[in-house]
Amino acid sequence: MKKLNRLYLGTNTKMYKTIAETTSFLTQLRRLTEDLADSPLTLFVIPSFTSLESAHRITSGYPIRLGGPGTVHRRNLACHA
Repeated sequence: MKKLNRLYLGTNTKMYKTIAETTSFLTQLRRLTEDLADSPLTLFVIPSFTSLESAHRITSGYPIRLGGPGTVHRRNLACHA
């Protein structure tokens, strides 16, 4: 059996969190996961489109990836494919 190099763990918040709730969630997640930078764990969050700007501002420079429909991930920013 092949050993996994990375483990991806994430959530989709676009249907149940407002911009303010997403901001609060990501701020807490960032604080709680600061020590995961060298971990094989990759965290990702798929916020609502209206929350992307705030989400990017909060997660920039931290090991939390952002995503959404029709996106590719580059340097922690969800870019339209």
